[in-house]
Amino acid sequence: MNNAAEKIQDELVRCPICQRRMRQEVFLKHPNVCPKNPSNKRNVFDMTNYRSVKAGDQIIPVKKMSTIFVDKPENVSARPSQTRSVKRDRHSDTLVPPVIDNFCCPICKRKFCEKAYDRHAAFCASKTK
Repeated sequence: MNNAAEKIQDELVRCPICQRRMRQEVFLKHPNVCPKNPSNKRNVFDMTNYRSVKAGDQIIPVKKMSTIFVDKPENVSARPSQTRSVKRDRHSDTLVPPVIDNFCCPICKRKFCEKAYDRHAAFCASKTK
């Protein structure tokens, strides 16, 4: 493998102007292009021109991405067990989630909301018969 790579390196020709190495076929065309390259500076491609919306004479830039992913919460480095212990130590003055009224099926002891309970009760009763 190294012999093949060395053989390819030996076949490459170095340009005296730009010091680039290239194959012989490419080098024959290269002197026409090489003197032009250093004199012309390339423009930096600006994607905002293409992403912005033109409304008459004004250019309206597209909304930037939010920094949600950049700002990290303080407890990212904390272990999950540490965060659970903090949740357990809350005082009683914190808000308690509202109690959801679920209906318990007398046959299978599963809990359902009102609409689902009506459907389930008929199904469960017919299933047990």
